[in-house]
Amino acid sequence: MRKTPDNLDEIEAFTVKIIARAGKIAREYFLRDSVARHSKKGFDFVTDADLAVEKYLKAELTRQFPDVAIMSEESAHRNFQAYRREKLLFVIDPIDGTINFGHGIDRYAVSIGVVSEGESLLGVCLTSGKSEIYTARYDKPGAFCNGLPVKIRNVGKLGEALVLTDFPHELKIREKILDFISRVYRKTRFLSIYGSAVYDLTMLAGGHIHAAFIAGYMPWDVAAAGLIVKKAGAVITAGDGKPFDIFTRHFLAAVPGIHPELLKLTKPIIS
Repeated sequence: MRKTPDNLDEIEAFTVKIIARAGKIAREYFLRDSVARHSKKGFDFVTDADLAVEKYLKAELTRQFPDVAIMSEESAHRNFQAYRREKLLFVIDPIDGTINFGHGIDRYAVSIGVVSEGESLLGVCLTSGKSEIYTARYDKPGAFCNGLPVKIRNVGKLGEALVLTDFPHELKIREKILDFISRVYRKTRFLSIYGSAVYDLTMLAGGHIHAAFIAGYMPWDVAAAGLIVKKAGAVITAGDGKPFDIFTRHFLAAVPGIHPELLKLTKPIIS
């Protein structure tokens, strides 16, 4: 097991504090009549809220922990291997679910993961609506929502399961998701797209759904939520069954009772 940083308790307390404020900043923008959107590559865009939340979080983290590296969605370089080597790294998604946010759909999240050499040590996520804060640590048992324990709700059959997936921005990966949908829609009780990997994983951790298959994600989508869902009792692997890694770009997270069955459907798509 990786050595726990001496100040991880301090990091956790501070991260919970600033993510609550970040959620309020995001909410202030969300409740406006409109929020400015700026085009990115392909179908993607960024809002003024993304930029404001990122600016706030980076400023606070840099002030409190000046020697720790930061990887944030709107400003990160794409040399992910350099980030993998960092001894301590804050991984930020200022608003996961920007498409939802920008169209007034109240389904988004703010995420901060603390990572060491590619391994998540701490996950803190705030979800919209009730502004619930989910947390988990690699060195302690359990996952929590607003300080109270949460855990997955197991089912033994795919026909009893609620399953989520997502449509990424890359067209080639969308084709893989369509393949997944064609394989699973006849087998499961419920299949939907919520538009936020972080939101999906906290729903799984809280026992509201039973599985999520995402392809095309980025490290900031899962650095925090991947740890949280694992600590809540879910099985999380790469989509092809290999060990989960925040840099892999595809994952299958599910309750233990259906993960093997779902993996039979996702593995051919990814392989």
